[in-house]
Amino acid sequence: MATCRYCYAQPAIWLWPRIYTKLLALATGAPQAAKGKCHTWLFQYVMFTISTTAGGNMEHPNLFDAIAERDAAINSVEGNTDSNWLRAANMAVEWLAKSAVNGFTSDDVWAQLETYGMTGQVHDNRALGPVILRCARNNLIMDTGQYRPSKRRHCAPIKVWRGI
Repeated sequence: MATCRYCYAQPAIWLWPRIYTKLLALATGAPQAAKGKCHTWLFQYVMFTISTTAGGNMEHPNLFDAIAERDAAINSVEGNTDSNWLRAANMAVEWLAKSAVNGFTSDDVWAQLETYGMTGQVHDNRALGPVILRCARNNLIMDTGQYRPSKRRHCAPIKVWRGI
């Protein structure tokens, strides 16, 4: 796999080299400015150019704005959640990671929280998202790539997780 010759990162296989050349073509005036810059700089330059010219203003956020807003929302929900509930949710995910042979979903975590008597003590049901993401980032659980219909949300497809 090719690496960026400036930052030595290994971009995703689909990014190199096809997307890099398309980014160069999209970036007017960027080829001269891109000399000595890495692929990340070029991608940010093109995304900023596209976002500022798409509507003539910043009302159309780019990918980096969306990521920042997502992270801010996750931090906000987690910061406004009771610490006792967060500990109970973390315990539920850890228990399911060790005991669920066929994987588990967020519905299973809610069912486990119900056995703890903690389901009515959360201000926002989205508070479970940061708990699951933190467990995934800490390599406690991993995404199986499978989905199951939710029992709580009108059969909406939800991720299946399994313990590592």
